[in-house]
Amino acid sequence: MRRSRRRVVVAAATLLVGAACQSVVDSTPMERSSTAVALLHTSKPVTLVVGQTTRLMTGHSENGEWRTENPSVALVSSDGTISPTQPGVTRLIHRVNSEVDTIALTVREAVDSVHLGADLLQVGLGRSTKLSIRGFDDGSVMPATMDLDPKWTSTSPGIVTVDTNGVLTATGVGCAAIIVNVDTKVDTETVAVTPLSGGSPDARTQTSCAPQMALRWTTALPSSMRVGETAQVGASSGDGGAAHSSSSPVTYTTSDDNVANVSNLGALRGVGAGDVVLTATSAGESISADISVVSSSDPAIGRIVVILSRKEIAVGDSTQGTAYPIALDGHPLMGVPVTWTVSPTSASVATVDSAGKVRATSGGTAEIVATLGGVSGTAQLLVSGPASGGNSPAALNPTGAAAVLALMGPTINASQTPANVAWYEANFKKWGDAQWDAFGPKWDAGNSNAGYDRAAINFVWWARTGDTTYLNRAHAMAAAYRTGYLIPASFMTSPHWSQIEGLYLDWVVTGDPESKDAVLRMANVLWSFDPYLDALYKDWLDNRIQSRVLLAYWMAEKITGEGSEWTTRINQAIPRILALQDPDGHWGFQSTCGGSWNFMTGLLADVLSRMYDQRNGNGGSNPAILTALTKAANYLWNTQWRPADQSFNYASLECLNAGGPTPAADLNGLILPVYGWLGKTTGDANWFTKGDAIMTGMTGADIELYKQFSESYTSSYRYLGYRYGR
Repeated sequence: MRRSRRRVVVAAATLLVGAACQSVVDSTPMERSSTAVALLHTSKPVTLVVGQTTRLMTGHSENGEWRTENPSVALVSSDGTISPTQPGVTRLIHRVNSEVDTIALTVREAVDSVHLGADLLQVGLGRSTKLSIRGFDDGSVMPATMDLDPKWTSTSPGIVTVDTNGVLTATGVGCAAIIVNVDTKVDTETVAVTPLSGGSPDARTQTSCAPQMALRWTTALPSSMRVGETAQVGASSGDGGAAHSSSSPVTYTTSDDNVANVSNLGALRGVGAGDVVLTATSAGESISADISVVSSSDPAIGRIVVILSRKEIAVGDSTQGTAYPIALDGHPLMGVPVTWTVSPTSASVATVDSAGKVRATSGGTAEIVATLGGVSGTAQLLVSGPASGGNSPAALNPTGAAAVLALMGPTINASQTPANVAWYEANFKKWGDAQWDAFGPKWDAGNSNAGYDRAAINFVWWARTGDTTYLNRAHAMAAAYRTGYLIPASFMTSPHWSQIEGLYLDWVVTGDPESKDAVLRMANVLWSFDPYLDALYKDWLDNRIQSRVLLAYWMAEKITGEGSEWTTRINQAIPRILALQDPDGHWGFQSTCGGSWNFMTGLLADVLSRMYDQRNGNGGSNPAILTALTKAANYLWNTQWRPADQSFNYASLECLNAGGPTPAADLNGLILPVYGWLGKTTGDANWFTKGDAIMTGMTGADIELYKQFSESYTSSYRYLGYRYGR
């Protein structure tokens, strides 16, 4: 609301009294020296608000002498403190010895409100546009030339940035809010950033950007148009029907008629090269879009910006390239096709099709090129996985398949699988092929980085079938895990992210020294978890951590030989882990409210049973292991098996954020091996009866999903060896 003249006079009187001891000076004219005094606001006029006391700082050690040409507008004290009293203009004069400077000062009322140009502004990705702002005083629009000194803020700089002049730049697709603050009054404009393909945001984007708005664009909007070109635009305040509603008519305006104009019916016409904001208004709501008008002749291309949806992928994976040609005058060229290629030195690393889809074929760095009119733009792509020369390992251990089965078995050849479980082999091929096509060698696809060693699984399937397709995949997966995760992380893996068997097998089969080194480095990292194997830390532990630590020790022992320091560590760790088992056979931890995650018991049982069979030390034929695993299997079957669902409970009891006793057929395969091992080790066929039921329950698993597939096939093949390979 506008302040009354009486209020201004009172304020001025108060300021005069308060400033008396500050030597308020008169307005005696003075000649301006050619030498300027270094002032904070030198070289630009100053605008202040009535009542906004401000001190001007100088570059001199002395304050000098201050004067004002119009004391009714603003008073100035001897130390440069300005006290604006009423709207108007004046000049401030400052003298230090022979040096004189003058400053133009405008005093305005504080705004009652401030408004940005629209409720929703649509901007193309990479574009910049200046926001319009209006200040209101007592309901009247303040002159456009008035310096309002706005403060700008973006709520999402990753989508839209805004500078001190109100120029926003769209940096990412999505929605953001721009906030302007003038004299503590604020307004917000929502910005929808869309790809530079043009058009209007879809309904979901508009709804998420401005959920309370009824006004919508009903026609596609050109991101750019040529001088002289016309386009029909339309908006509706209804539900997307007619462009105009009799109850809520829509009006159209542009921010600069010299760039583009628009009729009341939405006929938009390019007039001159430049940027313009098109605005539709109805029922108090406004939506805007940024439009670029380019020369009527084909502009010369200045550069091409190439963006990849992902800059780092693995062998077999893909990424989408997008090219943005930019004219010499800075305007983007829309709808102009480019030619896609890879640089000659990148031909073995990646391919690109005519639509810009890039597929990685070998490990390395690729340069993706988009060309138009003799101008090219490039983007760099980093591919993790095996180096140039194909997916096949460079060298093979002639007894590699036997070495794989010696560690990972027992199992049987795929051709020996009984007909009643033929689905087991068929599903592996079907969904294994589908996932390779979808993910290639990615080690963390499907959010599966806490599980399951796909490289090891494929090494086993090569050894079981003789199909080198699985060998090549296994090698690519191991290399991708090593180069894409372990090396960048300096091998600082947790047990949950440990996939160590695949690397060990890669060394055994291919002789790759980097895989051997990775195994030993991972084992040394996981050794830091050794103290947590004690009962004192039972509140922090779980069976998966136990199993992964043991497995790391074992792989390191197999490289360094029995009798090494790793043998000592294994022989010390196994009794400590067994001591944590409760008398009823389950391993309970405080992290799961004293209950157990049953599939983790399966993971631990699988490692312990293999050590029982293969090691000569404390693990080999250790009766304590047989006793512990017998108790564990009985506990799982008697208390956790769900006959109707043919699955085990996910967890033994309900625990906040840790799951509960719900069916989990996807995890049957991780628990299955211990029942086959007990049947083979004890000669008691009842264990096989239970194992057959568990394996049948696996048909209810969603193995077409990435993680569930890996869970089902991580170790279940061992049951076939225990059950049918005797």
